Amino acid sequence: MDSIVTEEISRAYWNVPEGQEPMAVESMYRDGGILTVDLNFDGWNDLCFQGWQTNANIPYYCMLWNPEKGRYEYSVKLCNVEVNEEQQWIIEGTRDGGGQYSTTYYRYDEEDQLHMVKYVEENLSPDALFEHMELVYVEDEESVYVLPAIADGRELPGTLIAMAKQSLTELYQWTGEKVDTSCFQVTDMGGVFFGMTPEDMRHSRTFYTRHFGADTNYNLSNYEKSISSMYLTSGRSVWYSPVFWNVFPDEMDGMTEEEIIIWYFERGFLTDNCKVESIEKRYEDMWTIRTQSGVWFEVVYDVSLGEVTMVTGPYSDYPVH
Repeated sequence: MDSIVTEEISRAYWNVPEGQEPMAVESMYRDGGILTVDLNFDGWNDLCFQGWQTNANIPYYCMLWNPEKGRYEYSVKLCNVEVNEEQQWIIEGTRDGGGQYSTTYYRYDEEDQLHMVKYVEENLSPDALFEHMELVYVEDEESVYVLPAIADGRELPGTLIAMAKQSLTELYQWTGEKVDTSCFQVTDMGGVFFGMTPEDMRHSRTFYTRHFGADTNYNLSNYEKSISSMYLTSGRSVWYSPVFWNVFPDEMDGMTEEEIIIWYFERGFLTDNCKVESIEKRYEDMWTIRTQSGVWFEVVYDVSLGEVTMVTGPYSDYPVH
């Protein structure tokens, strides 16, 4: 069985320094399973070399033609490559196991950087929380904080998707509202912002924000004092939010504000089932909570709606701003 190897593909994929012998990138086909297709839609055909196939996900090592240099240059590895000429998208479809299938859509920019634009997931597992999920990533060239979803061999697009999926899972577990189709952005400080349309995102009409702090796996800033938080704007408050609370405490009308806040707090995902030791009202709508484990949280409670709209923490000490 022959190996199809190009030095540039090998060096780029395996990150082999100059002066060292590159490792082989193998194909199960004698001709390399080469696809000739215009990936960046510049009028020139590009090359996709099929790599070694071990399952349903066939890897392709993609090289773009550089007309100025008169040669092909390695770009990225994708699985099961397809092209949508009408949308000018590159499509990567994968079988992820456990009845889960995902399709990621990319587009090259004018500098031949590949950007993720959409992610679609189908989960046929009988215990799947989201049977279908469709997430559109909205970049913002005017913001220095919103991360561009560039696929350049790093795992950034996968990380952004994982952050969005965890955020929406937590939202469902807390409110009982399942949002499986939305747009989102991620900032360099680990904040995930959700809106229903790209236009909503551009006009800051976000209904849900989840910040991943130093106590999480997604502290993108690497700032050791970064604090986790969530902020929710419900559909009872604004027209552009799809989220309505579907879970409420029993006999809510007979509860005090403190009792309602504690009920929401103790079932929240940020609090990790912590029990409240003490609660105090600091401002008109903000409360400070100390848990039995000795950490602090801040909670914003909308009295008119009877809903918690923000939770921030944990703080190691009493929060002072």
